[in-house]
Amino acid sequence: MSTAKLTKSAGVVGIAIVISRILGLVRDQVFAFFFGSTWVADAFIVAFRIPNMLRDLFAEGALSQAYIPIFTKKMLQKGEAAAWRLTNLVLNWQILILMPIVLLGIFFAPDLVQVVGRGFQGHTLELTIRLTRIMFPFILLVAVAAVFMGTLNVRHIFFIPASASSMFNFSTISIGILIGIFVYRQRGPEAAVVGWAVGTLIGGFTQMAVQLPSLWREGYRYQFVLAAEDSGLGEILRRVVPGIIAVSPVQVNVLVATYFASFLETGSVAWLSYAFRLIFLPIGLFGVGIATVVLPSISKYASEKNLTEFRSHFNHSLRLAMCFAIPSAVGMAIIGNLLIGVIYQRGQFTPSDTVETARILQLYAIGLIGYTALKVIVPAFYALGRPNWPMIVSIVSMFVNFFLSLLFVKNEMFDFGIFDLKARGLALATACSALLNACVLLWMLRMLLEKRIDFHETIVGLLRVACASGIMGFAVYGLWQLFRNLRMPDLLWSNVIQLFLLVGVGAWVFLAAARFLKIREVREMTDMILRKLYGDKAKTARED
Repeated sequence: MSTAKLTKSAGVVGIAIVISRILGLVRDQVFAFFFGSTWVADAFIVAFRIPNMLRDLFAEGALSQAYIPIFTKKMLQKGEAAAWRLTNLVLNWQILILMPIVLLGIFFAPDLVQVVGRGFQGHTLELTIRLTRIMFPFILLVAVAAVFMGTLNVRHIFFIPASASSMFNFSTISIGILIGIFVYRQRGPEAAVVGWAVGTLIGGFTQMAVQLPSLWREGYRYQFVLAAEDSGLGEILRRVVPGIIAVSPVQVNVLVATYFASFLETGSVAWLSYAFRLIFLPIGLFGVGIATVVLPSISKYASEKNLTEFRSHFNHSLRLAMCFAIPSAVGMAIIGNLLIGVIYQRGQFTPSDTVETARILQLYAIGLIGYTALKVIVPAFYALGRPNWPMIVSIVSMFVNFFLSLLFVKNEMFDFGIFDLKARGLALATACSALLNACVLLWMLRMLLEKRIDFHETIVGLLRVACASGIMGFAVYGLWQLFRNLRMPDLLWSNVIQLFLLVGVGAWVFLAAARFLKIREVREMTDMILRKLYGDKAKTARED
């Protein structure tokens, strides 16, 4: 796949993910409207965090990244029949392994909640345990969906699997609104949040089922096979354990933040969750989209020992991801308060919740660059058959995050901290550990490839993006100060207009600065968009 085609495919995935993330924001808006940052919201977020963390670790994280390179190699070397057989082996063993985990999770839910939300007591603790038991089967549904997604990506089908999470969000929103209309009004927030948990399960099933027609058209047929001696399955299993640790920092760091936040004031868990969801919007749009497209390609080049193309695709993907991550981080840090107010501030989500969430968002934005880079860097180790390297770095970064959390937070249980930043300190600790993880892994990848990753080219490219983002930041900040001096009314319609103007001006200034600084990845993306909009006229105009 050429770099131009890579950019185009990433754009297709990006469109599908944009739809999904917009629906995800709507889902969060509905949730925030009914539950805000109350004790009920804290209970649901902690309960969902446990199966969702396992989903990210076992399904969409380690298993997907271990499975895709082996499936690619099977298909290239032994044909489609062997590749489909591997898919069935992975699905069957996945179900056999996850079913007992689900049953154990339901049975030991009280103990799990005590670990994650140790600071919860009384009704909050009881509700969290109940919700955990309802939502634990979610991991099994989305684990199967993740295998479907990885298989379709290898077949160069990106839009349908990337859109599958949209179905999850759409189902959850629909059920959530119905629950809000009928259950919330009659029986209150506690009963409504139980219904929301059931809706989460239904959404997980929808995410799995929507991909089946595409798989069927590609030639997949289910078979019950359990040949544990299969070489492909064995290779996947050998990669999964290191892989779980390698992709775990994000989820474990969020888990650590949740643990510390459960001892803080009511709403701390919810504030961290709302801010983290916004940070993962650009990560999901750009980091995941680019990584989804690049992993099958670099896996192919690694199998063929074509390190020249491997290096070219990796460098291009990393720079492309940074073209979105750096300006997004700058923008969120500047207009975070306005952004959160527009998205969440209504119903049970109060102005004070907006202020607290915005403060956390500003510190999370520091780690946005690291999180996005990891989405591109970690799959490269998998493609090269070296999952142990990111595993080691991940372990170190998790310890760094825990230590920084101790330094930045004080409460009745942990009085070790030098600073008392409360929930903001947890966001800062998570961001710093993500940046450290990404930088160390990039250096290690360069050593692994015998310095074939051109740091000079990459650093120059990142400096140009940072410069363009800085120019954008000054423009956005100046326009925002102008709005404040004009004393614009603090109403939803006014804030929406201000937000659209700030984002529009920021995007235009960044693109103009990127063109002036000759950032190739931005030029390729804008040219592709212009060709889609205007066809050959755009190409002719550009050449003239």
